[in-house]
Amino acid sequence: MLRCTLSPTRDLNLNDLRIALLNFAFAKHANEPFIVRIDDADKTNIIEDKDRDLLDTLALFGISYTQLYYQSHNFKYHLQFASTLLDKKKAFICFCAEDKASPYDGACENLSSEEVLNNPRPFVIRMKHQAEGDDCCVIMKTDKYPTPLFARACDDMLQGVTTILCEEAHRSDASKEEWIRQSLGYDQAMHYVYVPSFQDATYRVQQLLDEGFMPESIANCLLMPSQILTLEEMLTSVDLHAKMPTSFEMETLRFINREHLKKRDDSHHVKKYPKEIVK
Repeated sequence: MLRCTLSPTRDLNLNDLRIALLNFAFAKHANEPFIVRIDDADKTNIIEDKDRDLLDTLALFGISYTQLYYQSHNFKYHLQFASTLLDKKKAFICFCAEDKASPYDGACENLSSEEVLNNPRPFVIRMKHQAEGDDCCVIMKTDKYPTPLFARACDDMLQGVTTILCEEAHRSDASKEEWIRQSLGYDQAMHYVYVPSFQDATYRVQQLLDEGFMPESIANCLLMPSQILTLEEMLTSVDLHAKMPTSFEMETLRFINREHLKKRDDSHHVKKYPKEIVK
């Protein structure tokens, strides 16, 4: 089972879209369910109806899902799991600042029950070290809400996710998420696949769509820019272990878009796109 995560606090960027496309393609190849997870934890910055906009954008790229859920709906489980980790002595209450420099020096790890109860300051909950040199990552913040890492680890466990396909930048999170799940007694093996991020992808997906670029062209540029393929062809033939492009070039997108337009027989398709894109 695979999933992608969307944030209703911002527009979809090119890295978000590529990860969603690859997860969906992987699920199709493996004939497994595909989950869309809405990370709605940041209530103060959520944009009204942005979740529906994001799902509509996925649909334009041929992405459908087996299950949709919102992170906030699992909040009671996040609290329960954090309490369980405290009871099992796998986590501890910490009065140090949340952004205390890593690796954490263990200042609060061995506080007595009396020291904890008699301390009026706000606190976070941290995982205990898995091994020497590991960091004691924060799992619950001072506002009593889970950190993104803890929420992901718990949600993937709850939903039965078996493969995590994400950007290379999240590689360092894997061992922490695994440690959280193992500490909760979860022993389902998790397979990790990492994809490099675009280093210069400043464009938003909606921006490209508004400029008239076809969904097929955008996906083609993100996944397999050396060939001109339809969405269905890409989703069924993309090599998930092949080297992915790390640079997004507008000239490449324009070329691919022109090639896709040439395949359209009906001239009205050409008329709807700006001249600078089709020329």
